This record gives sequence, structure tokens and C-alpha cells, in this order.
Amino acid sequence: MTFRIERIINAAAFSTLIAEKWDLWAAETPGATAMQRWAWVGANVDRVPRGMFIGLVLFDTHDEPFAAVALKRSGPGVLVPVGDGVSDYLDIAVSPTAPPTTIDHLVDAISELAPAVHFRQCHPHGHLAMAFRGALEPGEVCPILALAATADEQQLAIPKRLRQNLNYAERALRKQASSVTYRIADQHSLAGDIDACIRLHQDRWRRRWMPGLFAGNAQKEWFTDISKRLLDAGLLRLHTLSVDDKVIAAIYCMASSGTTIYYLGGFDQEYHKWSPGMLTTRAAMMHAISIDKSHTFDFLRGNEPYKYRWGAIDRPNLRLLLGRGLFGNALCGIERQRFAIELSLKNRMHSLHANKQAPSRPESVSDKIDA
Repeated sequence: MTFRIERIINAAAFSTLIAEKWDLWAAETPGATAMQRWAWVGANVDRVPRGMFIGLVLFDTHDEPFAAVALKRSGPGVLVPVGDGVSDYLDIAVSPTAPPTTIDHLVDAISELAPAVHFRQCHPHGHLAMAFRGALEPGEVCPILALAATADEQQLAIPKRLRQNLNYAERALRKQASSVTYRIADQHSLAGDIDACIRLHQDRWRRRWMPGLFAGNAQKEWFTDISKRLLDAGLLRLHTLSVDDKVIAAIYCMASSGTTIYYLGGFDQEYHKWSPGMLTTRAAMMHAISIDKSHTFDFLRGNEPYKYRWGAIDRPNLRLLLGRGLFGNALCGIERQRFAIELSLKNRMHSLHANKQAPSRPESVSDKIDA
């Protein structure tokens, strides 16, 4: 097949050219989550500092694009996908009608851009993972839960002790308050719900003497921008639980192609004994089944014990580290060491702050989740 590759260093020009097609390709890619959709990717592309962006687009003989990747510089000699650090799944975008050799051509072109290119968060069913299975390395685990066909069946699928505790907590909470309200953010409530989500999330991390995701104004501006885009695209599911008009829990989810992903959350410590975070998570699951027809609830990266209380099973992310020459291979070696240290620190943090260790977990997911 004859094709050409265009390198684009202007993020705005790249977005104008590829935004619509990228979103269409991602929507038609089996297993792709909301993090592969343009609402998420585009918001991150727009925030890449000037001079740091590199985009590649493959065109066919009719000058139609059929594959693309968005990258940014990350230190001397290293490129990473746009969204690295804030995204749990990263990938290239490929048209469903592209020829089988497309990904090989695109990765060859990517490899020529820098001594090292690090795809740290490859979805196990994404384009890169499927094309380069033998070259990929295991990454962080993403606990995922296979959802039942109906909300009633899912209620029964919740482990008995947890189900009883949640039912008791909700009854007790309703006795303490004039009103208890579950809500999903819309255009009218979004700004207030975002503020509540940030406040509750940051409070959780401050109690651990850690900065959290929203340590500065730039992160808050990014979160507000990306939330508006996700809502406009019909992908955002920001669930809140309010008691007497006070938001006491927020669960930030996104839904696309049969998968609901749980990005972050937080709850008011004053209401800890009523498990507001777990109650809101249950509401998010029921909405995922009843409204979004999701078959999978994905808790994303991290092996926090609360995820396994629902019956979630580990599915590891994958890493593709492309090194060229001695310098590039050395950079990949440094990245492997960095990842091992980061993972060790995270596991220690979870162990210190959990009431008990995470239960033992199977090594692979079921066929139902992978479907």
C-alpha cells in the first residue's frame, strides 16, 4: 500500500485535522474507553506547552487520514503520548478500515522521532497491545468488575456482607437527614459538582499528607475544561450523594462502548460511618447497567483494597518502551527502574492507609470481562 506520513508540530493544526476522525475511530474500536475518545485526548492536546507537541498522521493514496498519534516531549530524548500521567489508558488512533500493516508503519515512524518513546499505559485490548503483544511489558493493574445484565442481578452479585452493610448504612443515613439525594451532573449542576469533587478528593489526600491530583490551579483548570468536554460529548458520569443539599460524596466516572471507568472520587469524613463513597459507587454501578448498558466497571490503576470488596479482578496494563541506539535503550532501562520504585511506593502507601490488606486476587480476568 502506498501512503504518506505527515509530521505536525502545531497542536491546534493537528486537532483541526484529526479531531472528528479520531473520535469516530475510537468510538468504533472494540474495548476503547472514554480516555481514547477525542473529548479526553483533545483537552490534553490543547494543554501541551508550545514546542513540546509532535503529531503523526498517516494518509492513504486518496490523501485521507487513516491513523494518528499525539505525542509530547518528556525530558531529554524521550517522547510520551499526550495525556501521560493523567490517563490510565493511552493508545494510537486507527481507522477500522486501515490495512493490517498500518500500526507497524506508524510505530516505525514514531521510533524515528526520538531516542526513546514510552507508552506506559497501553490498554490490553488496544491497537498497540494487539499488534506488539510479544514486545510489551506488564504495567500497573486495573481492577475491573464484570457487571450483571440487570441492576437487580447486580445487587445480588454484591458480596453478601457488603450488600448488607450498604443497605444498613443507607437506612441509617436517611434517618439522620431530611433528604438524601443521588444525582448525576448536568449542564446546570456541573460547576458546583466539579468543585465538590475536587474538595472531597483533595481532603482525602491531604489526610495522607500527599498533594493529590489538584495541587495547583493548572490542574483544576484542566479538570474543569476536560469535564465540560466530556459532558458535551455525552461521556461524563459525575455522581454525587447529597445530604440536606450538602454534597458528601462524589464519584467521577466516564462511560463509552460498554465500559464505565471510575477515575477518582472522595467523600466527607464527617459521614465516614455511613460509607458515602461506597454508596455512591453502588449508585454509579446501577446507572452503568440500567442506563449506559455497560458490561464492565473499571476501577482503573491501583490496587486499593476497597476495589476488591466489590469482587473486582486484576487486569494489568501493558507498557511499550521503544529505544533506539545505546542512549535510547539506556533511557528505557531508567524508565523500568523508575516504574519499579513508583510501584513499590504505591503499594506501601496502600498498605499503610488501608484498614486491611487487599484480599488475594486471581492473576487473570474472566472471559466475560474481556469480551
